[in-house]
Amino acid sequence: MGVTPKSNHSRLVAACLFALVPWVVPAVARIQQNQVAALIVFPWVDVSETPGPTIETFFTVVNTASVPLVAHFAFVDGEVGAGQCTACGFDVPLAALGSAVVTARRSSGTTLFKTVTGTTVGTCPGRRGFLVVDVEDAGHVVQESNVLFGDELVVDYALGTSFSLQALPMPSRGPNDGNRNFQFNGEEYERLPPVIAAEFMAPDNDSAIQATLVLFNLAFLSGAPPVAQCTINGYDASGRSFTSSLQFGCWTRVALQDIDWRFAYPFLGSPGSSYYEHGWVQATCEVQGTGPNGLVSGGIHGALVQSASSGARLRRNDFGPQLTGADAWGRCTSQEIVVGDSVTLVLP
Repeated sequence: MGVTPKSNHSRLVAACLFALVPWVVPAVARIQQNQVAALIVFPWVDVSETPGPTIETFFTVVNTASVPLVAHFAFVDGEVGAGQCTACGFDVPLAALGSAVVTARRSSGTTLFKTVTGTTVGTCPGRRGFLVVDVEDAGHVVQESNVLFGDELVVDYALGTSFSLQALPMPSRGPNDGNRNFQFNGEEYERLPPVIAAEFMAPDNDSAIQATLVLFNLAFLSGAPPVAQCTINGYDASGRSFTSSLQFGCWTRVALQDIDWRFAYPFLGSPGSSYYEHGWVQATCEVQGTGPNGLVSGGIHGALVQSASSGARLRRNDFGPQLTGADAWGRCTSQEIVVGDSVTLVLP
């Protein structure tokens, strides 16, 4: 789905968003980064070919159970007009205590999902979006076992850069109904947060350093795009704040300075001080969901991804050394969070 930012500009450090803990915590979810889960989400899928593969994404999924299982992959196409948030599914068997690496690559206008031995396990039309992986048995009955974890690696061969992100875990809370109506209601699966945030190195106004916000939305029925409306608050290192807005469907990636020019160096904070080198961003979202969902708070999660081009300076106030080549890097943090409303993701 498309992006409707409040202001203009354009533009990759991978920092998974973490949810904020307010001073008063009426109830907390247990979506924490370093844990196994019955459902995991890879927030970024990206492939391209011009004419050969230039961007590929590698997904690693680990089964910590002592019994074999089926990992069902659902690639949600998040591009404008490409698939209207439709999901394309395929299965990858996992041995007991086994793992699998699946690569997403583009060939002749189709996205191919292949094992590292070259076996095609799935084909999908879309190029960008997010990936949901759940635990199933051989009969495609969804299981409640919290046994999966994983990570992804996005490689840009043309730029010579790569970054990694851990899969976001969505733990099961207890018995489920065995189908792909995933209810994040605190009873079947953990609820999602209403507020998410990440720190960032201020992107350059000339694009030498880039910062991209990546968000996915789980409150929808496949084929029926939802609408998420987010209030975006930016903070410099001194705590000075500014507010903007962002609207999207089931998935988006958008440069911070496309949301608001004040995220960019040298406009962040007070000129002439260290405050405009870095800051943090907070997103508070409501979703007009589809399928079983109405207007709900939360349902959103994602990552912050950054990169720097050759010649960029990571220390700008004291005129630090220049990078001799392009670079990308990643980190991921999460913690306990206040829960949002119940949301349901319906996949075929």
